[in-house]
Amino acid sequence: MIRLYRTLSDLRVLQLATYLEETIERYEEVLRDMIPQVPVRASLATLFQGGEGHHQLKEALATTTREAEGLEEALDTEDVLQVLLECEKLAHAFYIDQLDRLSNPKLVTLFKRLAEEELAHMHAVEDAMRRLRELPTRAAVPVRS
Repeated sequence: MIRLYRTLSDLRVLQLATYLEETIERYEEVLRDMIPQVPVRASLATLFQGGEGHHQLKEALATTTREAEGLEEALDTEDVLQVLLECEKLAHAFYIDQLDRLSNPKLVTLFKRLAEEELAHMHAVEDAMRRLRELPTRAAVPVRS
């Protein structure tokens, strides 16, 4: 069970890292295109070549995804709920951590609202966990039907 949990945690972090890399690269492309001087733009080419670390990240994501799929049958409802709870906590922490970085008051309000929604999601998952513990039998039930 520990291996499954660690694999899912690794997968979540790898997916976030991949998304971050893709998002930052698109943002950098927009910024690069705002530079009118061709020689200056050209000097930024290395930003978009995808170094060895980027290739290793993609390989690690593919490998870890395959590992997680191989462990899928070992999941029970409690495991699924625990992973869901951690996802909601991560999202909540992200929105809270970004508040000091935002300068637009409307965005601050939006991120506060999103943090509140993630908190509500956390409470919903915790409620589901309580309900699961109250069931007469705690036998593992396959997640997939």
